[in-house]
Amino acid sequence: MDRLKKKFSYEKVQQIQAELLQERYDWEQEWVDISNYLLPGRGIYNAYTKPKKRKLTNEKIINTVGEDSLYVLTSGIHGRLTSPALPWFELAWAEEAINKIEELKAWLQQADVILKDELQKSNFYRIINGFYVEYTGFGTGSIFVGTAPKGNRSRLSYELLTAGEYSFAYGTDNEPTVYTRIIYMSLRQMVQKFPDGVSSDAKDKVERNASGIDKVEGLVLEIVQKEKYQDKDYVQVYYEVTGLAAQKPRLHKTPLKVKGFYEWPYPTARWSVIGSDTYGIGPGSRALPQIKRLQEKEKAFLMATHKSIDPPLNAPGRMRGNLNTLPGGQNYYSNPAEQVTELYRVNFDYAGVSNAIERVEERIQRNFYNDVFLTSSRDPNASPLRTGQVNVQE
Repeated sequence: MDRLKKKFSYEKVQQIQAELLQERYDWEQEWVDISNYLLPGRGIYNAYTKPKKRKLTNEKIINTVGEDSLYVLTSGIHGRLTSPALPWFELAWAEEAINKIEELKAWLQQADVILKDELQKSNFYRIINGFYVEYTGFGTGSIFVGTAPKGNRSRLSYELLTAGEYSFAYGTDNEPTVYTRIIYMSLRQMVQKFPDGVSSDAKDKVERNASGIDKVEGLVLEIVQKEKYQDKDYVQVYYEVTGLAAQKPRLHKTPLKVKGFYEWPYPTARWSVIGSDTYGIGPGSRALPQIKRLQEKEKAFLMATHKSIDPPLNAPGRMRGNLNTLPGGQNYYSNPAEQVTELYRVNFDYAGVSNAIERVEERIQRNFYNDVFLTSSRDPNASPLRTGQVNVQE
């Protein structure tokens, strides 16, 4: 235990967090663009500031074909890989000879039934499509797999994370070795979850707040690392983040809680990885230049339409404030030579620009494999996806 305390001292954990955030920085710049142009409302990029209410719209998005195309892709993946209406997995022993032993085969069949029932009762199917959105949009997706509190219908519990909320590093075996996450919660929630480890300062603030409504927010830094803890292969440590009022976040010296896991609790998927890159590149990254170009074309198209319908005008100075441009409006002249004229005539190639917009939209749709999934929705035999088989190790 002393070895763990030294390895996971607050100074060491804060250093690990800083290094992982530095590694993530370059990826984060692209994720911000993806949030702005493709997935408004997703992504957290100020680690120590609780995000405000999420807006699912963004003034930079005029044409939503990018987001629409992404949801076609994620709906297709979800429907083919993890549909609750389909037997999308089947348990089997890794060794074919064991599958022929009736007692073990029957045991595995029973385990298969129990697992599928637990997934149905849990929140798995409510959050998995959101995972696919993160995975395809940002190129990296992550969820937390844990045990549900007593009294829940299922023993399983899942939580979806968004880009920028977590950071991690991979080892030489291409498996995650360290994972950090900022958890946003009120001080009251923090005291309830970590009654024995939370600071006396946080407890005092909660006790003084008799209304029960927290105006002061608390932050918790969680780190999970591949490290032996008791009889488990992975250790999870929580730290209270203090110094927020002074805008100098630091970790409280004593951990809030230390816990072990037999398996890695944060499954993390990367769409496409180049070399030793930590984070993945997804269809959202590839489509981003086209999505930006599409917004520019749509903006120009709308501006030209507005100018054609309501063009800028030249008018006599004496008519300032008295010019009526409404349908059926009347303007009276004492000098017929004084006329209201268009400042310039808009000769806009509407057909050409519309065709150019359609071509960009088609490229975006192809980046999200809409042609594949829309074809497979009409002809299931054309789908490249098939239900899989999960091998169980001895």
